[in-house]
Amino acid sequence: MITSEKLVGSENYLSWSASVELWFMGQGYEDHLVTQKADIPEVDRVQWRKIDAQLCSVLWQSVDPKILLHLRAYKTCFKFWNKAKGLYMNDIQLLYKVASSIVNVRQQDMDLSTYIGQIASLKEEFLTVMPLTTDVGDQRTQIDKFFMVLTLIALCPDLEIVCDQILGSSSVPSLDDVFARLLRISSTQTLPFDNTSDSSVLVSQTNSRGGRSGNRGRGQRPHCTYCNKLGHTHDRCYQLHGWPPRTAHGISLTDLEYDQATKSASVAQTGNASTCLTHTSSLGPWILDSGASNHISGNKDLFSSIATTFALPTVILANGSQTMAKGIGLAHPLPSLPLTSVLYTPECSFNLISISKITRTLNSSITFFDKFVTLQDRRTGKTIGIGRESQGLYHLTSPSTPAVCISTDAPLLIHSRLGHPSLSKF
Repeated sequence: MITSEKLVGSENYLSWSASVELWFMGQGYEDHLVTQKADIPEVDRVQWRKIDAQLCSVLWQSVDPKILLHLRAYKTCFKFWNKAKGLYMNDIQLLYKVASSIVNVRQQDMDLSTYIGQIASLKEEFLTVMPLTTDVGDQRTQIDKFFMVLTLIALCPDLEIVCDQILGSSSVPSLDDVFARLLRISSTQTLPFDNTSDSSVLVSQTNSRGGRSGNRGRGQRPHCTYCNKLGHTHDRCYQLHGWPPRTAHGISLTDLEYDQATKSASVAQTGNASTCLTHTSSLGPWILDSGASNHISGNKDLFSSIATTFALPTVILANGSQTMAKGIGLAHPLPSLPLTSVLYTPECSFNLISISKITRTLNSSITFFDKFVTLQDRRTGKTIGIGRESQGLYHLTSPSTPAVCISTDAPLLIHSRLGHPSLSKF
């Protein structure tokens, strides 16, 4: 076996290719990756072909079965290697991935040696996609590519689809071309909104203090300068100040529903556990869709912001018909679940959440059960939301519908409040 890490696509091509090259070098056969059969002297060709076929069979075993479907036709190491490189080594996409990792790297919970190791790994990946060169022209090209990628990394979420189109283009645009394209988009108009519901926070007063209206009145939604999201200002940003310790419950749950949800979902809060289930509304539920490549909604009222651009894609509906998206924007199916780059498609009668996109952009995990589904932050383990199964579909609530919440103190906190000795003494 060449490597335990099988090739699954462009996301791990760099590490896979480095492992393959190292293995071939260790076996003394690195020439098979760069030499065609026709370049081998005829007297040595029979033996060379025999060895190459054996090596190619090992290469086959180093890729995911789904990837192998595209590569099985290539039966020499040279053809297999170059085809994989052509398919999965998009220089700009790889540079974007590496630069994003460099920009966002933080020590956080890592120990120092792990953090330093991650920095060293990023340095090697950067040098792979941006190799050192003494040619002045190549240096200028590399600098242009790097600053183009930095420009795309820091774009606001509503321009994510434009970023994807640039990264996926067959030819690499120049930095000036990207600037010109973005400036053209910035001149497009933004659609007005009359949405009066503040759906950005999940806070309700306890019964003893009275209810709280979500009405903010008409006008521009507030903007947070810390997280760059709409619906609140920096002095009320939960990412900056932390989430509130408790939320009141609005609709009671059965004991069975509560037990199922709390046993399956890990809630990262100190002192109490909070569980939120979803409920449908007149605006229609948000459906978790494994087949959707983008978030889609046909209801403009569900957007907190929306814009039109000249680069909106064509959407294929469930009945096979095609329609052009009319806008792209931000929506909040749940207060703790912001969806960026949602395509506004009036012809679509459903509100669809792309499972692949939400797990990638929010670094979340989704667990399905027979009657409900949980969404969790992979880094903190915090529960983002819980949805219900209805008629074979798993759906979340709309922003206009209050979440069904119940709050209870953690067993250890109750134990301490009752004056019992610490469990660590037993």
